[in-house]
Amino acid sequence: MRILVLSPAAYDTAPGMRFRIEQWARYLEPMGYQFVFLPFESAALHAVLYQPGRYFEKACRMLGCLARRFAAVSKARHFDAVFLYREAALLGPAVIERLLGARGVPILYDFDDPIWMRYRSPMNGVWGVLKCPGKTASICRLATQVTVGNRLLAGYAQEQGVMRVEIVPSTVDTSLYRPAAVRFGAGIVTLGWTGSHSTLPFLRQIEAVLGELSRRRPFRLVVISHDASYRMPGLAA
Repeated sequence: MRILVLSPAAYDTAPGMRFRIEQWARYLEPMGYQFVFLPFESAALHAVLYQPGRYFEKACRMLGCLARRFAAVSKARHFDAVFLYREAALLGPAVIERLLGARGVPILYDFDDPIWMRYRSPMNGVWGVLKCPGKTASICRLATQVTVGNRLLAGYAQEQGVMRVEIVPSTVDTSLYRPAAVRFGAGIVTLGWTGSHSTLPFLRQIEAVLGELSRRRPFRLVVISHDASYRMPGLAA
């Protein structure tokens, strides 16, 4: 079986992709499954997308990626199924997904966050009106099978009239990730948080809560993120 994987980000650059399909592909390929990964982002777009400003360059790169994505629709007929993670394009309605559906290729739709909720990117807020989060519902209805990470997401898909919904929790490959032999400070609870520049605002929203908690029960907070500048006085390590 040949499967075309359409994702927003390039291979091995997004945690969601790693946990939802990339790690599984390694186990399925010896069984006869073939995966071809086609990301929306080009290397050039990825290099500038999350930098402040540079809007003209981002717009030009984005248009190039959109053109490449439309070209991918014609390739779908050579595959047995399309695995679609989150969305086919970073901007716009579900046009590409509808074109895929019109070709009759089964769409396996997967998402692991409430991506139907409107979100303003701290780096690209000016493009927020072009995100079209409502397309999640449209893609659910186009899909042959929907897989989600938890019951909340499954409930949303079912509200769209989708009958074939499966909950597949995000997991880690225990052959790669093992408990560390050395633990942080004895007797002190350590909380870990991992995310990106786009999700750091949500951590900042609960700084006051974490500060109050630390006064009641001392702990240390380890933040794992590409944004190494984040600090929470008295907590972050």
